[in-house]
Amino acid sequence: MAKMKRVFLYKGMELPEIMGSPETNLKHYETIYPELINANVEGPTIDEKKNIAKYEFKPKTATKG
Repeated sequence: MAKMKRVFLYKGMELPEIMGSPETNLKHYETIYPELINANVEGPTIDEKKNIAKYEFKPKTATKG
């Protein structure tokens, strides 16, 4: 079986995998989307038909104190 492709979802966009772990990819995309600095990585959800693992970047919501 071929290696599963990984994609990262953010605001309806599919961001390609850069390298390494999902957290490493998040760190990379923080430089492009600063609102991801406090985000979490959720997933993966697996699309077996397309052989894709989808991760989602979810910014943490701030609460006032």
